[in-house]
Amino acid sequence: MGCQAIIRETLKEIKQSKSEILIEDALSAVCEKEFIGYAYISRTVQSGCNVFIGGWRDQLTEYLMKRESNETIEDEFCVQHTKACYEINPLEIQEYRKKMHKEKKPVYMDGQYFMPDENGYVDKARDLVEL
Repeated sequence: MGCQAIIRETLKEIKQSKSEILIEDALSAVCEKEFIGYAYISRTVQSGCNVFIGGWRDQLTEYLMKRESNETIEDEFCVQHTKACYEINPLEIQEYRKKMHKEKKPVYMDGQYFMPDENGYVDKARDLVEL
């Protein structure tokens, strides 16, 4: 999820823009953020983020400039291109969500926070929470 979190946080800054300058600025600052609410992401991931950006920056910039939509860029880059998320086990994510339910903490998905149910599932229509 590190790749996806980096892209999501970058998209928060650039919105729909495909400007190379804006994308470069956002990528320069993304590793300074606190990645809160992501599965597999600790509160501070600066060193891992810097390594990822260092290895993929030029290609990620190109993908962000040429993306068809903000909704598809994560899969296109993180799963198909880098293979960074290729073998993520969905059952581990479900277990993480069960744990968050027990702790009464929301999870971050698709730019919003949701409270998973006791089985680790999220219904986006029902489980949205405001922080």
